[in-house]
Amino acid sequence: MRFISTSLSFLSAFCLVSSTAMAQEAISDCDWPASLRNIVEPWESHTRTFANGKIRIAHVDTGGEPVCCSSYLAVLAPTGSEVELESRQCKLLTDGPELSGFNWIRFDSITASYDAGLGLLLSVPIERYDFGGTGSTTPAIVGIRINQATGEIYTE
Repeated sequence: MRFISTSLSFLSAFCLVSSTAMAQEAISDCDWPASLRNIVEPWESHTRTFANGKIRIAHVDTGGEPVCCSSYLAVLAPTGSEVELESRQCKLLTDGPELSGFNWIRFDSITASYDAGLGLLLSVPIERYDFGGTGSTTPAIVGIRINQATGEIYTE
């Protein structure tokens, strides 16, 4: 019986560590982190446009709240709807479904490429906070695909 209990404890700990180490980035509707007051200053260095100005991204930071993870990327892009040709949607790149941000986004290092069948691909260098107790950060690159024709915005 002790073996089973020890094995289950080990398995539970392994699952917890594995789930926190896995990438959880998500695209969600803009919420309070995407407020204009949170655009990192100077604005001209932390916003960019693509597709002749139809797509705009902005680096936003909630001023240190939550302490480890206050950096987000806001994406304004066409909805893809023929009915709403001039309207844009606002999406937010987060580090999980609970609207947690990243430790930092290397906005000046974001690169873009385009595939006519898939849309614009942004490669966003981020630093993810290590919740494993070390307080360190882990660099990674998150891909965001933006398809103007369909209005889809998702991570790759």
